[in-house]
Amino acid sequence: MLWVARLLWLLLPVTTGSVLNDATTQWRQAPSVTLAVVAYSLWLIGLIALLLPNAKSFTVLRLVAALPVVAVVLSGSRSGSFMVAIAVMHATSSAIIALSAPIADVCAQAQAYGDEVRRPLRTPPLICLAMSIEVAFVAALLFLGPIALANSHLVLGVAASVGAVGAGAFACRSVHSLSKRFYVFVPAGLVIADSFTLADPVLLPSERIGSIKPIETGANKGIFDGTVDTRLGAFIGGIEIQLREPGEFGLRKKQRTLEMVQAHRVRFTPLRPQEFLALAAPSRA
Repeated sequence: MLWVARLLWLLLPVTTGSVLNDATTQWRQAPSVTLAVVAYSLWLIGLIALLLPNAKSFTVLRLVAALPVVAVVLSGSRSGSFMVAIAVMHATSSAIIALSAPIADVCAQAQAYGDEVRRPLRTPPLICLAMSIEVAFVAALLFLGPIALANSHLVLGVAASVGAVGAGAFACRSVHSLSKRFYVFVPAGLVIADSFTLADPVLLPSERIGSIKPIETGANKGIFDGTVDTRLGAFIGGIEIQLREPGEFGLRKKQRTLEMVQAHRVRFTPLRPQEFLALAAPSRA
């Protein structure tokens, strides 16, 4: 799947690049060249991320993978409708595969040590929506700033460029925090890491794990005493781990406060629940 993602991304200049080029044929040279430089720079960054997969690379893909789709849709290209349709389908396919579970798994596993098996947790829907809005805002500023400067709109160009730097730094930090949500099978047991809800990664030793099971649909919204729930709204595919005896967990609260709680159940949502259950089966045998 990784090679498919690389090939689709590599061919984007043939389709998306052609449509964008046609859309700017009536532009003056300076803004046209500026747009091309920005677009190809982002494309190159995405290609490098696919060639060197790791947690930071997947953060980059989250930031740039959907931009070709938006660029084609908003281009107002003079290309024929058939070429535009091909470009939209190509860019959409490239984005979907670049952000797919197999690519996320490869990037997460790249950070593992030795025989560890590291996999990402599912991103909650509301966080996905917020992230999409944030990325779209940064992308708009990123394109607007240089193009405005190329058109001699200095005030708008400087303001947008400065805003793109500030908003981009914030977006990179917040989006990368998603890469700190994962589970790891280690020789001693299972580690759950979630920078949104847990103060530190938590090791659940094999001997303390009583049962591992999918959460029933009717229990998705249930919150009980003695339960640490890291799902944050990602209820579909949730997993519950029952501990033989309660453990202590540090939970993140508002205003950066920390609360220590005793819990005998841990709930979370792997990106691929069935794979998690298959990996967990030998440890429960």
